[in-house]
Amino acid sequence: MARWLDIAPKREFALMPHDDTGNEQSAGNDKRSERSRSSSADRPAHATDNELALSSTGLRAQRDLLDALQEIGREWFARAASEAELAFALPHRLTAAATPMDAFSAYQEWLNEWMSQRSDDGRRILSDAQKLIDAGLRCFSPAAFGATT
Repeated sequence: MARWLDIAPKREFALMPHDDTGNEQSAGNDKRSERSRSSSADRPAHATDNELALSSTGLRAQRDLLDALQEIGREWFARAASEAELAFALPHRLTAAATPMDAFSAYQEWLNEWMSQRSDDGRRILSDAQKLIDAGLRCFSPAAFGATT
């Protein structure tokens, strides 16, 4: 089976002025290279310490937000699995009941557990929303952009 890279057409020109393919055959590439060299001379060769600090602070804030989202996702996935287990338990409880009162009692116990989970879900939604708001505020606070007060 052929891989995509094996059958993909090869680029013979730079897509962007800063692309360097090592193939400078066309006149258009030479002009683009001259323009990119002259414009790069106008810019500083490296980022300043302040720019590096801002970018690392921004990346850290994004990582914190992503970590919060991943934690929330894992918790909800575990919650969905426990809900599925509870849902599958009801038919077993009902078929194990010998009398209608036993079936009613089994259903009532199951319903109490289900309502408890819904209540926990409501609290979890509020808690997760608060986590996201806190992480978002940290991302967009002036301190995240290196501002001092």
